[in-house]
Amino acid sequence: MSKSTKRLDREAWIAAAIDTLAREGIESVRVEPLARKLGVTKGSFYWHFKDRSALLTAILDYWEKVGTQDVIEFVETSGGNVESRLLHLCDKAGAILGVEVEAALRTWATHDDLAAIAVSRVDTKRMDLLRDIFAEICPEPSEAEARSWLFYSLFSAEVLISDKARKSPRGELIRKCVELLARPDKNP
Repeated sequence: MSKSTKRLDREAWIAAAIDTLAREGIESVRVEPLARKLGVTKGSFYWHFKDRSALLTAILDYWEKVGTQDVIEFVETSGGNVESRLLHLCDKAGAILGVEVEAALRTWATHDDLAAIAVSRVDTKRMDLLRDIFAEICPEPSEAEARSWLFYSLFSAEVLISDKARKSPRGELIRKCVELLARPDKNP
């Protein structure tokens, strides 16, 4: 199919923008380079988005829906004990967008109000879920809050730590951390 006749849907543009965000940062999420990467004209972009700002908003909306709300719904319906739900959360969240996207979104939020508001909204939703999960094993709300905070800090910041610093494989280490946090008889 020639460049002028190839049709892309809105989701293809969002996926390409998210990939670029994760690999190169928000400054590289631009219409013309994305069009070249996708092998289409800029007109395809403007069929789906008013401007770059609309694309950036779509990235944040997608992350909030797919990377947060859909994951929360999955965890809430998956059932099981605290440990199994936390492992479901790690597996599902990691498989959807990956830690690189999370890191790139958070970096973007350090210098952009729209992204900062979205990150704050997502953090609140995720922490609310974690508080509810940990409340099942923590009679003290302050302990549920602390375990939620520790878990979410691990989830949000693990990408910042060099792979070489770990002495265990990532999956094994995550499972051990979850095991420690999810057992009421152990202190994190």
